[in-house]
Amino acid sequence: MKKIIVTSAGGPCAENAIQSLRLGTKLFVIGTDVDKYMIKLSSADEKRIVHRADSATDMYIADLNKIAKLYKASMLIPISDREIYVCALNRGKLPPMTLPSKDIILLCRDKGGFYQFLKDYGFPVPPFKTGIAYWNVEKFKFDFPAWVRAVVGAGGYLSRKVNNLEELKAWLLLNKKKKFMVAKYLDGRILCWTSLWKDGELIMSVLKERLRWVYNRIGTTAVQRTIYNSSISKICEEIIKTMIDIYEPDMTGLMMMDLKEDIGTGQVYPTEVNAGRTGTVSLWFGLASQREYGDQRANFWYQLFRIHHGLKPLPTSKNPLPPNYYYIRHIDMGHKLEKIENV
Repeated sequence: MKKIIVTSAGGPCAENAIQSLRLGTKLFVIGTDVDKYMIKLSSADEKRIVHRADSATDMYIADLNKIAKLYKASMLIPISDREIYVCALNRGKLPPMTLPSKDIILLCRDKGGFYQFLKDYGFPVPPFKTGIAYWNVEKFKFDFPAWVRAVVGAGGYLSRKVNNLEELKAWLLLNKKKKFMVAKYLDGRILCWTSLWKDGELIMSVLKERLRWVYNRIGTTAVQRTIYNSSISKICEEIIKTMIDIYEPDMTGLMMMDLKEDIGTGQVYPTEVNAGRTGTVSLWFGLASQREYGDQRANFWYQLFRIHHGLKPLPTSKNPLPPNYYYIRHIDMGHKLEKIENV
C-alpha cells in the first residue's frame, strides 16, 4: 500500500483530494496542517502538526522530510497556494512531488503578471492596471464599476466590486500592506477549467460553471455543473500550452483556470490560473466518473497519483465528462451529484 503526505489536511481542498484518491486506490495518508483543531476533521490515517510553510520554511521542510522518512512516503501533495509556492522553490529539498516548475507557479501566482502574459501573447484579457496600492492610487485613472483584487493569493483573494474611487481607496486603506490590481468588472457567468498534463501534453480537462456560492461567495461553490464549450476549452488549453512551451516543455501536473464572462459582449476572459492544484471541490470529478464510466478516468487526483508512481493514466479523453452533471453541497449537509438535463 502506498503512503502519501497531503498538506493542509484540515481544509476542504485536502479532504476532497484524499477522498478522490480513495475512490481509485487503497492508500495510507499522512495529513499535515498548522491548526491542531481543524486537522481533527481530516480523514487522513495519521495526522501531524507542522510549522507554517511561509514564516518557518526551514522547519516546515524539516517537518515534511521527517514524516516522509518515518512513513516511507512515496509522494508529497502540497495543497494550498502558499505551500505549493514554498514547495516549488524548495523542490530539491523535499520528498517527491509532481508539480509544475517554479517558473510556471511564480507566473500564475502573480495575478497582474498573468494578465500581462495574456496581453503579451494575444489572449483575451479585460482592461486592467496592476501594482496599485493606497499610496499610489491617485496616479491611475479607472473606469467604474471595477474589480479589485490582491496580486498574490488564490480564490480571488481580497477581491471585491468597487463602484467609485472612494470605495477603491477605502478598500486599499483597509489592506494597505498589500499590492492590488484593478480590472474591468465582469458580470456574467463564472467558469472554471481544470486540467491534467503529462510531459507537456493535455491528458484531460473539465469545464464547469459555478452557479451558487457557499455563504455569499467565500471562495468555494455550493452548486456547480459540467458544461461543454469547445472554444473556451481551446483557449484555456492554448494558454497553458504557451506557458509550457516557454517555461517547461515536459511539464506534468495539474492546472486550474478561472474565467469570467462579460455579459454585455459575451466574451469570456481568463482571470487566474492556480498551478499544481484543483479547486476546493474536486471529489465530484471522481464521483461523476464512476457514475458515467464505472471507473476513475476523470478523477484528476487519482490520475495524477498514477502518473507520479510511473503507471499509465487510465484511458481517457480531453473532455471526459459530459455536460449537466450538477454537484450540490453545503456546510453540514453533505453533497449530492445529479445528472440534470434541460435546466
